[in-house]
Amino acid sequence: FTCLDKSGQIPFNQVNDDYCDCPDGSDEPGTSACQNGIFYCPNSGYRPSIVPSSRVNDGVCDCCDGSDEYSGIIICQNNCLEKERKICARLLDLLKLYTLTNTHTHKRTLTHKHTNTQAKIEELQVEKSRLEEEQKDLEAKKKELEIPEEEAKNRFKLAWEEGKAQRRSERKMEDAMKTFQAIDADSDGKVSIEEMRGRKEFDIDLNGEVSHEEAKEYMEDHDYMEFAGFYEKIWNNIEQLFKTSQPSQSSSPPEDMFGDDNNNNNNDGDDDEDDDEEEDDIDADRDGSDDDTKDQRKVEKPTVEKPASSGFDEDNEEMPPYDEETQKMIDAAEHARSEVSQLETKLRDLEKEIEHAQKILDSDYGPRNEFYPLAGQCFELTDREYVYKLCPFDRTTQRNKHGGSETTLGLVGWLVRGAARYSTMFFDRGQNCWNGPDRSTKVLIECGVTNDLTSASEPNRCEYQFTFNTPAACNEIPARNEQNGGTTPRVEL
Repeated sequence: FTCLDKSGQIPFNQVNDDYCDCPDGSDEPGTSACQNGIFYCPNSGYRPSIVPSSRVNDGVCDCCDGSDEYSGIIICQNNCLEKERKICARLLDLLKLYTLTNTHTHKRTLTHKHTNTQAKIEELQVEKSRLEEEQKDLEAKKKELEIPEEEAKNRFKLAWEEGKAQRRSERKMEDAMKTFQAIDADSDGKVSIEEMRGRKEFDIDLNGEVSHEEAKEYMEDHDYMEFAGFYEKIWNNIEQLFKTSQPSQSSSPPEDMFGDDNNNNNNDGDDDEDDDEEEDDIDADRDGSDDDTKDQRKVEKPTVEKPASSGFDEDNEEMPPYDEETQKMIDAAEHARSEVSQLETKLRDLEKEIEHAQKILDSDYGPRNEFYPLAGQCFELTDREYVYKLCPFDRTTQRNKHGGSETTLGLVGWLVRGAARYSTMFFDRGQNCWNGPDRSTKVLIECGVTNDLTSASEPNRCEYQFTFNTPAACNEIPARNEQNGGTTPRVEL
């Protein structure tokens, strides 16, 4: 026996004697004596194969016919014919797919779908033009109705504001009158300096009493003033004093106006002697005017309170509902606006539909549009933790199988040139990885009987790889592996 590497010759009885004689191990193809030797598996009914001689008689069936375990330490089943049948079935399926995808009928179907998409875009464009014309008419109608609507609303608002101003003026005068009457202690229709001194609101220096000078300052150097002058010259200056202050605790004019004893008017049973004394004091103060003294003694000390507020603030008043005529104009204009809005929504939806159809039409679906049926479809694969999704010509995503939002792994683009143009898709610009790059996905496209996402992995951080089987990739006649002799297999049943 001559060693295959021509390194020497040995007696034939030393072949397969479980001892390695040739350096290349070629003298022990049926034993595991040589570490670098090889064992030939005949695999009758299937394709022959070669295994390392170290696997011979190791208790593991490597050859489908079991010829590598001839020592008997394990009984191997001969399943070569079953393996051949599976391979033949697979090749026949692929042959059918190739026949289907390359027939004129199939090509015409794809061309028809492509043509239908173009026709659909043209139809949508016609509808868009019609809606745009309708939109112009509705816009004109809307503007025509909005002019009288705006005029009616302005008239109503102006009338309301004028009424509000009138009510504010009336309330202001009413409050002024109440205050005037409250200060006018003797009800003679005039407010005097002495009556002003009876109100603590005019205590400018906050010393507990209103001096003659303080009262005169508010009276603008007048000794007395009737209501017209009071309203015109005084009220604007003192209005806030009566809005913010509490009711006066002083219910009477100053002591020197009625006498030293502030309680005289509350003692209805005083004797004549007290009255005479009081008259003397008043006479002294009033320069002996008996008539004035008697009039003043008849006036009870008034209870001067803060003017009652109407409880209504015109500044915060809400505008009432529109009158019937104005509301009709508003409703007509609002209906026109609603029609325009609805039409604008239709136009936006139509434009999106046209854009989507145009995107499909402009996409590259292969030299014969064989990938066109995949447009608009998505395919999922679930593993132990995630659900992966492939939407050809759109995106790839990942989500937790137990719930949560999707993470974009990439947006579509063939982005592959040359021979691998239609066998690989690359999706980039995915969601950014924390402290890392944007996610991306490489999709290997293989010939398959059905559209099926078969695998998903992350070989590198934030870089994903999918395998996708599809009949669209079956563009070549399936061939046997070179080890199979390059012939189409015969299937014997």
